[in-house]
Amino acid sequence: MTEAFNNSTQFMNDEDLAAIAHYLKSLPGDSQRDGTPWQYQNATVDTRPGAHTYATRCASCHGADGKGQPEWMPPLAGAT
Repeated sequence: MTEAFNNSTQFMNDEDLAAIAHYLKSLPGDSQRDGTPWQYQNATVDTRPGAHTYATRCASCHGADGKGQPEWMPPLAGAT
């Protein structure tokens, strides 16, 4: 995350950060918390607020689906 901060997220404005937070909060919940099972969405174009910012600034490491890369990048999808 240090590289992400040093090269990307520190340069985001409040609107970018709010849009990413809104997008991540819009993803389905964790079954351990509210009983709704997590399901990855394989949509080709995601028009939800923050999706474009996530795709251009976060997805290269955390994955387009938010699953991350085991042992290297933590998943964001389903995380509280």
